[in-house]
Amino acid sequence: MVKRQNYGFEKRQKDLKKQQKRDEKAEKKRLREQLVDPAAPLEPVVREDLTALCEEGWALYEKFSANLSPDRTAADFHPFVPADYETVLAALLPRRGAGLKFLEWGSANGVITIMADLIGFEAFGIELDSDLVFTARDLAERYRSEARFAAGSFVPAGYQWQP
Repeated sequence: MVKRQNYGFEKRQKDLKKQQKRDEKAEKKRLREQLVDPAAPLEPVVREDLTALCEEGWALYEKFSANLSPDRTAADFHPFVPADYETVLAALLPRRGAGLKFLEWGSANGVITIMADLIGFEAFGIELDSDLVFTARDLAERYRSEARFAAGSFVPAGYQWQP
């Protein structure tokens, strides 16, 4: 005689875990929306994280630039141009508010998307280079950011550049 397993119990356990994750996410979102005030100064810990994140972003850019193919010359097109992180942060701070979302097209190593998350936006980045998406996700985890990143393109399939 075959012993019957209790699949209902296992399914219920999985459902409970999923619900717990949804509840935790909803609570984090509620707290984020409740606490974000564009006029409020940043907490010192957040300011320190932002400073460290920007410094790390510049270091990643320098490493990337140093590792360009040797057959490239200085006059060649550079495939990655970083934003001025401090200028972007100054532009984002007065625009933050409860329930706002941020999407960065071409998020590269994710510094700006992570900054947006740390100051209160629900932040997302899309990047064509999957290695950069991996780097962005790693940075987000290290800076306790909930920013999300996707590998892909915002340019429609089949698009042809016409000058």
